[in-house]
Amino acid sequence: MSAIAPVHATPNSSGASTILPGYKSAQQALDYLQGGGKGRFNISDTAANIASNFDALVTMGKQAASLKISTGGTQINLNARQYASGTALLASISIKDSFSLKVSGVGTANMAAILANAKVAHVDIADNSSNISQNFSTLLQRSGKIDKITLTGASTGLTLTQTQYNGNSGTSASGTTAALLGKVWGDLSGTSTQGQYTLAITEVSASRAASMVSGNAKISSVAVKDTASIIGANLAGLAGIDSSKLASITQADPLSAIAVSHADYVAKAATLSKLDGTGTLSVTGVSAAGVAAVAGDGKVKNLSVSDTYDNIKNIVGTTPGLSKVIQKNVVDTSAHIAAIFADSTIHNADLLAMTAIKLSDSGAIGIKSADLAARAPVLSQMYGSNNVKGNYFLEVTQASAAEARTLATNAHIQHIAVKDTVGAASSQFSALASNAKVNDITLNGTYSVISTSLDAMANLGSKLKSIIQDSAHALTTTFNQFVAQAATLAKIT
Repeated sequence: MSAIAPVHATPNSSGASTILPGYKSAQQALDYLQGGGKGRFNISDTAANIASNFDALVTMGKQAASLKISTGGTQINLNARQYASGTALLASISIKDSFSLKVSGVGTANMAAILANAKVAHVDIADNSSNISQNFSTLLQRSGKIDKITLTGASTGLTLTQTQYNGNSGTSASGTTAALLGKVWGDLSGTSTQGQYTLAITEVSASRAASMVSGNAKISSVAVKDTASIIGANLAGLAGIDSSKLASITQADPLSAIAVSHADYVAKAATLSKLDGTGTLSVTGVSAAGVAAVAGDGKVKNLSVSDTYDNIKNIVGTTPGLSKVIQKNVVDTSAHIAAIFADSTIHNADLLAMTAIKLSDSGAIGIKSADLAARAPVLSQMYGSNNVKGNYFLEVTQASAAEARTLATNAHIQHIAVKDTVGAASSQFSALASNAKVNDITLNGTYSVISTSLDAMANLGSKLKSIIQDSAHALTTTFNQFVAQAATLAKIT
């Protein structure tokens, strides 16, 4: 556009109230006033020139009768101070053309009021990181009009909630958040640099914390807040986060407790130390010897002991921390459980006082047939090595021949060892031979009974382990029996 020639006019007697004909550029208007010119005048100039002379135009007050953008773009770029001082000018003068404003240096406190002006199309925000963080949700809502965010002050750390960062799902910044963060500039070395910021994310779900940290190098820390059950389920992931980046763990349901094994309680102590005052622990698998130490931790709400019966029975009223013990779980070998069942000084009441009895191996428990019914209440509470209740197996010893058939129907019984007299067992020889669970038979009797039952006993085959003769009398056999039943005769003691 060619320069607009100065317009000369003689003001009327009222001076400043006369509107001079034609238009002046912003600079011409300023020169005219500085030369002592009177009257009001119309201004026509580029948006850039209007912006560069805006402070002076504001001082003209009502002498600027109207303002017109001559050519080029219609966006007037102002800083926040200019916008505040020129509000009256922009509102009172006659705007002949459509125009828009871009306001820079806008603080978060004034952003809403400035953006309420429909003429403001764009803003550059400038504020400290604390104010940017506190107003981030509002910034997200207005992100379409925000061109740049400059962090003022020494800190370039922003604090956002998980919802602000990625909405209700996912671990990376949502599209809107990512776009807004892309407009952030920080200054740590005297030069404003795009992307110079760090993020502290709060109220982070325990299930998302680890992937959130690993997925964005800008994240300097996460503060987890979740329920006890979800924290416990994701403890391994939380332990994988660099300790310097795991700021805290807040339990959202303080009446509950975070379930953690004693092994994790020890191995992940650094992570559990991040629990704030709301967090409590329920530690499982504590040895009898470790009760006092674990119970002494103020964060431990309760604990469950898992140890051998011999060790647990020594936890008595004088044991420190006993009040926090809510379970006593016997975990022992099948051989030791068998020894406990055989010990008449250990009563069922002692065993039933335990929360549970669990096998530490997959072996079968040896038990006398006579003790089977007596120990039934304890067996009903037995757990297998896979922690499944009722998943145990038995090897019954000293069963009578008559009992073997009934015992074989018990699904828990794998093997049956029969011990009986030859006379009492003779009617059961066929049943014993066909009973798949009977694997060991010991018989005793007089020489005469053994002699008469020799052929029948031979049908028991390898199941027959021993024949105990009650007296030293010689057996009476035929030569053919002596030869044919040599294997059976060899079992006689």
